[in-house]
Amino acid sequence: MSCVDQLFVPNADRKILCRANGRVLSKQPGVFEFDGFKVPGFLIKGSKRRLAEFVRRTKMQVGPEGMVAGKPVKVLVDETMPSAMVTTSPGHMLHDEQSLVNSLQDTLCVLSRITGVEFELIASDCLLVPPRVATGRGGYRKGYQFRIVLNASPPGAYRNFTGKTACGYDFEDDEAEMRFAGPALGRGVLVKDQDEVTVAQIIGETAYLFVPSTTMHALSLLAKRGLFKKLLRLAWNSHVAGVQDTAITPIKNQAGYHRALGELDLEYPGLFAVKLKEVDAELDQLRLKMTSLLEHKKALRVQFAAFVSGHFGTKEERFESWKEFRKNRAVKRIEWRTGAFQFYTRNIICEYDGVRYDFGTFGARLESLGRISVWSESPTHPMQIAHPHISKEGSVCFGNIDFELRELMAEGRMADAAALVVRWLEEGYDPALADTKIETWPLAGAPDERQRRQLLASAQDPRPSPAPTHRRVRGRGGRKHDRVRARKGGSEEHRVLG
Repeated sequence: MSCVDQLFVPNADRKILCRANGRVLSKQPGVFEFDGFKVPGFLIKGSKRRLAEFVRRTKMQVGPEGMVAGKPVKVLVDETMPSAMVTTSPGHMLHDEQSLVNSLQDTLCVLSRITGVEFELIASDCLLVPPRVATGRGGYRKGYQFRIVLNASPPGAYRNFTGKTACGYDFEDDEAEMRFAGPALGRGVLVKDQDEVTVAQIIGETAYLFVPSTTMHALSLLAKRGLFKKLLRLAWNSHVAGVQDTAITPIKNQAGYHRALGELDLEYPGLFAVKLKEVDAELDQLRLKMTSLLEHKKALRVQFAAFVSGHFGTKEERFESWKEFRKNRAVKRIEWRTGAFQFYTRNIICEYDGVRYDFGTFGARLESLGRISVWSESPTHPMQIAHPHISKEGSVCFGNIDFELRELMAEGRMADAAALVVRWLEEGYDPALADTKIETWPLAGAPDERQRRQLLASAQDPRPSPAPTHRRVRGRGGRKHDRVRARKGGSEEHRVLG
């Protein structure tokens, strides 16, 4: 066995090298590679005895093995490094997903241990998050902090993205494109994946990861399928390599200004064409909105005319309609609240393909001018989504009954409109138009979480059931019964004796 061994010391711990003077044979700069992450530092060589003494004096530990210049080398790690900090705002989906947070934190803790750098992950529901203020001391060192921002842009001329992949991962199973945070132009360094998609931006000591974190599928890709590690690897390696923005052209003299102005003149035609196209698209949207408003105005005039002419019916007739609606077994109660009718349902059960799903209870409000609002009072979906045809933000899509509802409201038949809403809740599922698939809701009659845990605990409890005590009593008609009472618990079971 060779009497010479070697260890790697990360840059963040380079101060301890002063303790190695006279106790090692040599030290030279190098790059330690572990799981694709590159860590600059120093390779120290010496006898096993002297290196063991060096490790003891530094109070550090010999960590996992990596590669330096194609050869296996173990890294020196500081076991006293603080745990990586993950900050989530209450409005972010990650805030309530502790298992996913722990998965991301575990990745950061491993990297923190290898590099000697403290990591901070921020998952905020804010659109903009400023970068960490640099300390002004070059290079990373002991106590150096590296901030990672998830799905937010740095302040500046930021642009949102529309896409569906990053590092080869699909964000959505249904191939739908998603909008998510993008880089601020003219700041820092852009990091791209193998498909030339911009996935990160580095500004000083902060890395912005541009991936969606607004769906459970995307969060699962980040935490459990390795996407976060891939993105972090790209950003970290670009950071330690000191990659610079090659598009920067310093202007120092008149020739520099002339060159910049010449490029600007060449870009103007294309910029104007793009902007004019955007304005035309916005005008088209405004024309559609104007048409819709004119139709709405016409409907209001018709509704008012029907009310004046008495087509709404008498109070007794409308009362009978509401009385008939109240007989619907799905309706729990009806209220008159701040100038409008509101009704609340019992648990809505929807049957699809022979399977019954529980949507929970709902509330609905019918206003006199035709507006109908529907919301969930007790959502049963794991993501708190109200209904397959109600978006995560709460907007309702009535589909092909929308026109019928408008007609009923315009004719003053509010109770009939309310009955149609209940029928839509129970029977209106259309898989082609649903925002969320019905299969993600719990089955009707399934035990709740507390019952499920109790059943699971009883199934896993190795202790035998307590033996019952018996006492024979004489029941009605002189028949003998065996009354059984468990030693623990107050329930009794009667069994007729033969």
